[in-house]
Amino acid sequence: MPRFNAEDCEGKEGRARKVCAENAMRATIYERLQYPAIAAENRVEGTVVAQAVVLPDGSLDEIKILRDIGAGAGNELVRILETMSAPGSWITGKQRGRPVPALINVPIRFELDN
Repeated sequence: MPRFNAEDCEGKEGRARKVCAENAMRATIYERLQYPAIAAENRVEGTVVAQAVVLPDGSLDEIKILRDIGAGAGNELVRILETMSAPGSWITGKQRGRPVPALINVPIRFELDN
């Protein structure tokens, strides 16, 4: 299965590497997240789910929103994923040892601090 390319995770094995890569991906997303002003003003919270294709070169393509909470949150997640779409940013999925395009879903929780 494809995963975010995080240097700190590559020395780990199996499930530990998968969990590490997921945590690194989320940390990168939340680090770059700019809560949309209209969402903050209207106290809009919830989970946005994006889908993308990880290409054999490790880039992202066909980024789209599957579930949106509105108020610009979906657009913000697309913006962030586009910043993470350069070749080599992702470890591609493999089938029979060969890199293949693979779908990923990225759920991100938008939550305001009280």
